[in-house]
Amino acid sequence: MLYFILMIKFRTNISFLLFAFSNNILFILLSTLIGFILLTLFIKLSNSTNDIREVFKKEEEKLKKDKNYIVTDKRKIEIQKEIENILKNYKIKVIIFIIIEMILMNFFWYYVTAFCHVYSSTQTSWLWDSFLSMLSRIIIDLLFSLFFAKIYRIAVESNSSCLYKISLFFYSFG
Repeated sequence: MLYFILMIKFRTNISFLLFAFSNNILFILLSTLIGFILLTLFIKLSNSTNDIREVFKKEEEKLKKDKNYIVTDKRKIEIQKEIENILKNYKIKVIIFIIIEMILMNFFWYYVTAFCHVYSSTQTSWLWDSFLSMLSRIIIDLLFSLFFAKIYRIAVESNSSCLYKISLFFYSFG
């Protein structure tokens, strides 16, 4: 199969970059999708701003329901302890995240080093494929960003609450 692909490449005089891009487009799209899912998962797991907002939102709702409600010093200390607990949990999550990331980086560094040592003739091809993958990822992210920015702008200009909510939904992933 590889021989057939290489023969087509050399017979049709397709440039090396175009050949590498067309040969790896499926892998580029899959890695972009998996990367997006993992990034969203890590952000949701490590983000504690929503928890802190929730503490203040509860107090705000109490203030709205009961106009005579006063935040006492005791309640302020309780709120401060809740926020400290949230920040303590956040610190633990960040430490775990850093440890997992270091383990993954060391594994992939070892894998790439071993792969390039064993298959030394494929190093330039691997580098070009990596470069094209990163470049296409940047282009795909840019196109998605421009698309959702356009949706946001249309929603604001036309006062469409549905489009506005859709754009905010996708904004929450970034």
